Amino acid sequence: MQPISKHQFSNYKRVALIMAILFIPLFGFSKTKNGSIEFLKACNGFKDIKLGEDISEIQPYKLAFMDGNSGLDVDSCVSYVYQDEEFLKVDSDFNLQQVAIRTFKNKIVNIYLIFKMTDSYKALRDFLKDYGQFNELPKEYAAIYNWNTSQLNLSLKYEAKSDYGIAIFTCNDLVKDIETMKESKKIIENFTQSFAAVPVYNNQTNDTQTAK
Repeated sequence: MQPISKHQFSNYKRVALIMAILFIPLFGFSKTKNGSIEFLKACNGFKDIKLGEDISEIQPYKLAFMDGNSGLDVDSCVSYVYQDEEFLKVDSDFNLQQVAIRTFKNKIVNIYLIFKMTDSYKALRDFLKDYGQFNELPKEYAAIYNWNTSQLNLSLKYEAKSDYGIAIFTCNDLVKDIETMKESKKIIENFTQSFAAVPVYNNQTNDTQTAK
């Protein structure tokens, strides 16, 4: 067997370095496997619906305005029903009743999954399987389970007195944008109200009037 020359050894080192660089992303991706909060962040939504995505990315025939209302809600958002029967299938024994989407400036801020109360344990089972243990239980005796991250939140809620439960995916960056918009509107409204209350002196009648 011939000894390896310095030149060959140098080539082997280069090949090893290239292979290491190529496989680093694969190792990183393996951390986002099912059963972890990292997988929730990697999914960034439910199935093909992604938080922060423009609503125009969804085929128009799959969308209908919630309750036929195309107007803005109190947060300047528009809500849609996602119409796709296949999309409602979550597991072999678990189907959703409805999927809804809420948008802010055409970006998806919320995804709502609505299911029968009798399927609530299946929803919790599947979320635990996919996203691992929830990291917040706001109320000790209420069925509310939260998976919170800096990027997005997932909240699972249901009550024994209700016929339905709901899971809500929320894009935190867009929530911040909504809060900023509401604060700006509030400042403008307060300024407008203050300006309207400022007395104005009328030179002709020598009277003071409120600005309008």
